[in-house]
Amino acid sequence: MEGGYGLISCIPIVVLLVSVLWTRRIFECILVSIFIALFISEGITGILWTFIDLIYTMLADETYSWILLMLLLFGGLIKLLEESGGTFGFGVFATKYIKSEKSSLLATFILGILIFIDDYLNNLTIGSAMRGITDQYKVPREMLAITINTTGAPICVLNPFSTWAVFIFGLMQSVGMAADETLISGYTKLIPYIFYAIIAIAMVPLMIYGIIPKIGPLKKAYARASEGVLFPDELAASSEEFDEERERILSKTKPKLRNFLLPMLVVVTVTLLTEDLVPGVILGIATCFVLYIPTKIMSVTQFFDTFFEGIKDMIFIATFIMMAFIFVEAVNGLGFSDYVIESVKPYMIGGAIPVITFIVVGLMSFAGMDFWAVMILFFPIVVPLAEYFDISVYLAMGSIVSGAVFGGHACFFSDQMLMSSASVQIRPTDQAICLLPYALLAAAATAVLYLILGFIL
Repeated sequence: MEGGYGLISCIPIVVLLVSVLWTRRIFECILVSIFIALFISEGITGILWTFIDLIYTMLADETYSWILLMLLLFGGLIKLLEESGGTFGFGVFATKYIKSEKSSLLATFILGILIFIDDYLNNLTIGSAMRGITDQYKVPREMLAITINTTGAPICVLNPFSTWAVFIFGLMQSVGMAADETLISGYTKLIPYIFYAIIAIAMVPLMIYGIIPKIGPLKKAYARASEGVLFPDELAASSEEFDEERERILSKTKPKLRNFLLPMLVVVTVTLLTEDLVPGVILGIATCFVLYIPTKIMSVTQFFDTFFEGIKDMIFIATFIMMAFIFVEAVNGLGFSDYVIESVKPYMIGGAIPVITFIVVGLMSFAGMDFWAVMILFFPIVVPLAEYFDISVYLAMGSIVSGAVFGGHACFFSDQMLMSSASVQIRPTDQAICLLPYALLAAAATAVLYLILGFIL
């Protein structure tokens, strides 16, 4: 899968985006796009074996292995929190203070800000805690998903105590920045220049209170919800199953906040102390065991049956993310990244560097490229250019990070889109088409800022 195919390397991405918008069926569309990419590079006879090789490659990939582990552990933890009544206990507590559709979304927004340590932790837990509450006030699931998604990566990237910050600070040091500074002091200097994350987060309360109006698909979702239909008709069966499951749990267990709060506090605290989400989630599961077994909320057998049931719930999304990784690998095999970088290099001059960087990184990330990998590609290119043309290096780095955040936030098949949608039990396309106009609005405002400041700073 070597060699560059130039403009042809863009065909699978164009096919994917167009077919998703047309059919709203992401999994099937991404499979077709993978096979198109493999057909271009390998011919008809090489598609099957190359596809199998890519599956093996992904299973051995450190990044995907970590995501797979997190999904499975989180699936078990979330199912335990639900089965214990802990998730509903949080809902009972929250309803004492939530009295309207707007306050239910505002509570979701605040909770998203508080769970700032990792976007996966944010995306996977908030939906299960809040969807029952927002349902009471006829909030369309699409708006709930947008609120969760927007307080995921955008929040994480704006604080120095997150997995994003650790990764980006490492990139800063790799290009000679912040060599003598700590993570907190060095990364804090970058935060004011991550404009997309700041604007996207600021837009959420403005959307909640109607200052930014509901438009397009989101407006239709609100009209549907006002009639009591909180999700697209195609999802009625799965939502009915959720309602039946909730009634079953509440009929046998009294919902208590501690059954949700204590395991989550352990997850957050341990993750902060170790700077690793894996031990945090494992000890969170262990906390559930210590809480639920002695109090007879569950027997040991029920505990492990519930845990593995949660793992099963994550198999689809884990497979989905694997296909997204394989798609990126197949497209990269066509030389897509190299083609884009070489195409835009001649225009990366003077004050235009930040805005061009934001647009290109954003488009590549939106096209499904691993946004951390895109940042790795662009840091060593953009930072020296900024220094050469005497542009603020932090502004240039902020444009890279902003582009990556936009891509992950808005991409139809990014892990954030998949996880936030799964946590509220809707399809990724249901959220994506509602979010896209607002993401593009935030991106346009961001681009203007980088264009202006590129010639000032």
